[in-house]
Amino acid sequence: IKLSIATLIEQLKLIESAYKNGTTTEINIIQLKAEILKLEQKQIQLESGKQTAYEILYYLMSVDESAQKEIKKPEIT
Repeated sequence: IKLSIATLIEQLKLIESAYKNGTTTEINIIQLKAEILKLEQKQIQLESGKQTAYEILYYLMSVDESAQKEIKKPEIT
């Protein structure tokens, strides 16, 4: 998702430049910004779901809060 957001941000820069030159309309910029926001929202939802899943796992494993900090979480990209 992060890569998709970065790609869309680069496309947004190009479209904004094209808009300034009069070769595209503002609606294209608005649509691209909306798509970026959707992806950012999806990323937040995924992170929230991941955190909730960890909390449930810790609860089921009877891991207390201090031990949670010692458990290393793998990074998902």
